Amino acid sequence: MIGINDYQHDKVTDLDTAVNDALAVATRLRNDYHFKVTTLINAQATRNRILQTFNQMADQAQAQDNLLVYYAGHGQRHRGMDKAYWFPVDALPNAEFTWIMADRITGYMKSSQATNVLVIADSCYSGALSKTRNMPWLSNPKAQRRAIARLKQSKSRILIASGGDKPVSDGDGGKHSIFAEAMIEGLDLFKAFEQDFTAHDLFLSVRQHVAGNSSQLPGIHFIRNSGHRGGDFVFELR
Repeated sequence: MIGINDYQHDKVTDLDTAVNDALAVATRLRNDYHFKVTTLINAQATRNRILQTFNQMADQAQAQDNLLVYYAGHGQRHRGMDKAYWFPVDALPNAEFTWIMADRITGYMKSSQATNVLVIADSCYSGALSKTRNMPWLSNPKAQRRAIARLKQSKSRILIASGGDKPVSDGDGGKHSIFAEAMIEGLDLFKAFEQDFTAHDLFLSVRQHVAGNSSQLPGIHFIRNSGHRGGDFVFELR
């Protein structure tokens, strides 16, 4: 869980809700879904520390594990290179070599033995992290329920992005960004249902909330060149 409000360079604009967003989602994943959670907040989220943590998680994950990465912070698309990036806390403006390229994140996902990996990115240009088509989903809820057992056995590498290839809102004065608010609401809602659900189920709930209350349009994608094999990320209540 990565959340950055307070960037070190004074020309990188600070954010208002990223830390609250990451911590609120982390609490639910830990308490309700029994994830082992690592948090990198503000000064902890340096470029080196983020990459070291990705490397450790990729190395330690076993086939039976699910790996989820949540990022709330600045994102940037380098139009000349046509690449998407995350900004660590020590990012320098106009210095691409201090940012984290999406391709680097994809590389760790591909190398991991974890069967299912989900990246949730709440940042500007988050949709540009994955230059591929949207994932399909089953529209029949009963069919979706029957499919869950099979979906979680096949490798998945999925991105849920807060928006497309454009800037997104940082809360507009509220406690959470509109995307994080929808994510929290969705996790709480599915907990109340007391049944397993997929990343697609969560996305549909998030998209309805966000698109109905803002100009943002979240997206869900399988991530190209990451080892995706047609599965889905399954949240299990234990």
